[in-house]
Amino acid sequence: MGCDIHGLVEVNWRGKYEDNYEDAEEAPVSWKCAIDNVGMWVGRSYDTFGLLFGVRDYANFEPVAPRRGLPDNLSSRAEERVEADRSWSHSFTYISLKELNEIDWEETSEEADSRIRVYDENDELQFKAAGVGSLSDEEERKIRNGEEVVKELSNGKIQKYRLEKMKRKDALSGAWEDLIDLMQSFGETYGEENVRLVVWFDN
Repeated sequence: MGCDIHGLVEVNWRGKYEDNYEDAEEAPVSWKCAIDNVGMWVGRSYDTFGLLFGVRDYANFEPVAPRRGLPDNLSSRAEERVEADRSWSHSFTYISLKELNEIDWEETSEEADSRIRVYDENDELQFKAAGVGSLSDEEERKIRNGEEVVKELSNGKIQKYRLEKMKRKDALSGAWEDLIDLMQSFGETYGEENVRLVVWFDN
């Protein structure tokens, strides 16, 4: 069964108005919804889900913000969304723009991706999957042990099968890059610690 993300981007107005106060801590905390329904923006991207939140972490990353629960001072829109979705949702969590900016995108996953990668004879990735029906048990055992298996298919084409580690940057889809860019624009006004992504998942 597939898994989708739900949630929103919030900004804390304190970041814009704290200069009006002698002590920044005196500025009121007021989180507002800036982008609603982020799932429609980013779609289903298990590699990003795993990288950031530890959900469907087939690539075996150390997740940045797994299952933290909901933050304090949710925006009113977030409270509405959570109340409506809570009965079928799981893995509530959040991550700030500051934390996103601190990620080392060149870092490699701790272990190899658990999915088998299938390449053509020119080493172009065709797909990746938990299992490949055309492989024998012995061939899959070799792959799980770190070997590459090369096979000629019935149509004469060559396919290569192997496991690989991923870099964090390779787990980030273009849609996620666009969303983070939008968060960066809010960060320029409110401060990176005053912009956050609040999310949860379905099954």
